[in-house]
Order: sequence, then structure tokens, then C-alpha cells
Amino acid sequence: SVSHYRLALHLITALFLLSYIFWLYQVSGKGIKWDMKNKHVFNFGLALFIILCIQIIYGAFMSGLKAGFAAPTFPLINESILPSIAFKHEPLYMNLFNNKIMIHFIHRTLGFLIMVMGCYLGYTLIKEKAKHTLKSGILIILIVCTQVLLGIITLLSFKNGTPIMLASLHQITAIILLLCILYILIRSKNSIPSFADSKVYDILPEKNSDNQSQN
Repeated sequence: SVSHYRLALHLITALFLLSYIFWLYQVSGKGIKWDMKNKHVFNFGLALFIILCIQIIYGAFMSGLKAGFAAPTFPLINESILPSIAFKHEPLYMNLFNNKIMIHFIHRTLGFLIMVMGCYLGYTLIKEKAKHTLKSGILIILIVCTQVLLGIITLLSFKNGTPIMLASLHQITAIILLLCILYILIRSKNSIPSFADSKVYDILPEKNSDNQSQN
């Protein structure tokens, strides 16, 4: 079986590249052009983005350790909020990385925390009453609630074997949510317009040069 550490590293590296490409696309001016410049939204969104990254890492741990089979129950973890077996490894901190039950607990807890934070972020965007923030707020709320529901359904499906399709859909939805939050971060950051004058665009091809080369 694949090491859950390597699986997590592979996934995070891929998401970093995807996020960087998405960021370049947005700040290049090719994305939808609107800027909210809301410091509160940016700070809260950044916290949510970091927590979601940690959650994705624990999702990789869940997958690599096949932890779904260890406790395919909800809302309790094998009839307990936090079973004592979650602390079986020594030293104790190793339970955070190698104990299937502890990883279950962390993944579930972070999932609900992200849902609450995501709904709050969405509500904050909706209150802005602008066209793009309204759509973004509704979209984030829908995606984060769908993601939690998918997680629960996927978990319960482990009673009947490995739910590959559901697990894959759960991962894809997590990636979409990550990009949505990154999008909000880009659009709410006060200094985003300054990127337009930076040398980051030197690596992006210009349309004029492309047209000249074709001629």
C-alpha cells in the first residue's frame, strides 16, 4: 500500500501547482474582474483556506490508511465521540499522524468547522449585496454543505466496501472549494491591483506577440 505521508505530499504538491496556476490566471486580468477589497473577508478567508489545506492533508491520511473501514459510523465514532483507542500510540503526538481513529476524529471535526466557517464567509459575501459577491457567497455555501454531506455518505458507504466513486467526488469537491476560497482571497485583497504592474506577468505570453508570430 502507498504511504499516507507520500500520498498527502503528492496531493498537496499537485494542489499547490493548481492553485498557483489559478492565481496567475486571475491576477493576469483574464478572470472575472471585480475587487471587493474587504480586509475582514480576506483575513477570515485566509484562515479558512489554511484550515481547508490541513483538512485535505487529513483526507489523504484517511485514504492512505483506509481509515474509513475503521469507523464507518456517524455521528459517533464506533459509538463514542472520541474512543480511548485514539490515544493508543506512544508518544501521544504520533496519534495525530498514524492513528486511524484519531485521524477520523480530526477529519470530522475540521469538516464541521469548515462548514460553519464557509457558511459564515458566504453569508458575509451575500451581505455585500453586489452581483458577484452574491453569487460567490451562495456558491461557497452550497459547495461546503455539499462537501460535508458527501463526506458523511462516503463514510457510511464503507460498510459495503470501498466507495471509489463517492470518495473521488468528495476529493474533487474539496478541490473546487479550495479554488473558490482562493478566488475570494484574490478578489478581496487590497494589494491585488498592484500585481498588475509587477514582473510576474513577464512569464505570461502577450496577445500581441502571439499575433505577430502568427503573421
